[in-house]
Amino acid sequence: MTPWQAWICLTNELHFCCGDPEQVYMFVRDLLEGLNKQTRYLRGGSVNPQFTDDDFVEKAKLLDFDHPTGWITMYWLDVADLVEHGISCRLSSLTKKGFELLEVMRNNTWENLRNTEEP
Repeated sequence: MTPWQAWICLTNELHFCCGDPEQVYMFVRDLLEGLNKQTRYLRGGSVNPQFTDDDFVEKAKLLDFDHPTGWITMYWLDVADLVEHGISCRLSSLTKKGFELLEVMRNNTWENLRNTEEP
């Protein structure tokens, strides 16, 4: 995924617009990072074979599944094809598109993507 494709995903598929898109960008990046750890564990490819309770706590700090916002956030990522879930949204794993977006987000700030020109 190129930075331009990431920009299109964020603005057209996830509908980043007014308000505070930079804060939402950082939230989504951090959430995808947590889901990346979970994905490696669920798919058996974790560098560290122990997926600890701390890893779940880290993700839980971002998502409160006792509140509808936690669920709707996961639904939103699922509809955008960034995650896929098995038995529950809580146990979602990143899709190829989710991994690609995370990689672009790791290497670019919101401002960098905002200033990306169409190829």
